[in-house]
Amino acid sequence: SQLNYADLIQHPLSRTLFNSIHNFKWNEESLVHPYFKLTKTKCDYHEWEPSKTYNLVYFDAFGPRAQPEMWNEKGFLKLYSCMEKGGILVTYSSKGDVRRALEKVGFRVDKLPGPYRRREMIRAIKI
Repeated sequence: SQLNYADLIQHPLSRTLFNSIHNFKWNEESLVHPYFKLTKTKCDYHEWEPSKTYNLVYFDAFGPRAQPEMWNEKGFLKLYSCMEKGGILVTYSSKGDVRRALEKVGFRVDKLPGPYRRREMIRAIKI
């Protein structure tokens, strides 16, 4: 909340949505909107066994320098295998190694302008 992300979006519902999403319980599916459900998963990524498929993944691990074990082909293959065709993975990292690992497991990768104070980010689409 101290980062003021909701205020940066400048949308009438941003504060309400921001607060509700951050207050959702861990490991429980929550309804954000009639067309959008969110599950915040709190677990060891390497031990996580997906039990369903996903349309959208917000990959918000610490950066590749801080957590290199999170940013390799093996981890991205796990995500690729549990995503629907056309599913989207987004991450703030835009490093070349990350892009290449995502491409190698099958994602189509695009660099996009980043949000506030980020030059670029990655959007990876399962093809």
